[in-house]
Amino acid sequence: MPLKRLRRASPTAQGLSAGERLKRAKLAGNEYLAWSWVGTEVTDTADITQEHRLATCDFSNTNRSPFCSNKYSTISNVAAKPGKTTKAQAKTEGELEDDIIVISDNDSPTCSSKACKNNPNCLNYLGQEKWESEEKARDAFIKVQELGPDPTLDSRAFDTPVGLKESPIFQLQVTFAAMQMSKQAAFNPVKLVESLKLNTTEQQDAQEFSKLFMAHLDSEFQKQVDPSLKSLIADQNNSKLDERIAALLKPEDLDGDNK
Repeated sequence: MPLKRLRRASPTAQGLSAGERLKRAKLAGNEYLAWSWVGTEVTDTADITQEHRLATCDFSNTNRSPFCSNKYSTISNVAAKPGKTTKAQAKTEGELEDDIIVISDNDSPTCSSKACKNNPNCLNYLGQEKWESEEKARDAFIKVQELGPDPTLDSRAFDTPVGLKESPIFQLQVTFAAMQMSKQAAFNPVKLVESLKLNTTEQQDAQEFSKLFMAHLDSEFQKQVDPSLKSLIADQNNSKLDERIAALLKPEDLDGDNK
């Protein structure tokens, strides 16, 4: 009995499907490689130009590396919308609309960490996402320095109300402690401002803020049982005019960090 002949599988399609867009930048031979000029345009080192040096770093105009918009920029980049192609323009005589392959030079390239890995014109995937949140950046710093967990998270006594950490008095202590003991060059007192029910996006007048804060401190100290604490703010600010003028005109020694 003769062997049964097997049917050969149909070859896979090599071209584009109907309606798929063909990008000129992806055509074979349409991309200027970084070192393609060696041995073709240049056979001697004396013939190397500035354009050739830029091509090796993908900075030349002949390279196809796109300029990606900065995702972390505060300035919004509004791209111009390309003109819409009507159905009447897409059709040609004797052909259906679905059978036309559109070749376009205006296709914006996809910006991703994989596609822009070797693109010197993309500044989006250099680690900026790690610094978008101040708390996450601080946690990453503590993890790298191997400082261990934050001990202040478990420092609250069992009989201390949780709301104490949200009070302005506690946040004032945190602010002064950070300014005096912290190794950071600057401290952001946003928690103190939020505890006073103030909008962090609005600029406050210094004199009005001083009066508001001192009045709040006075009301908080008056709630204390100790008589000396009840009148602490009043005793601190109870002085004569000549004493305040003398204190204002007192010379200040600028030494150490106070320069």
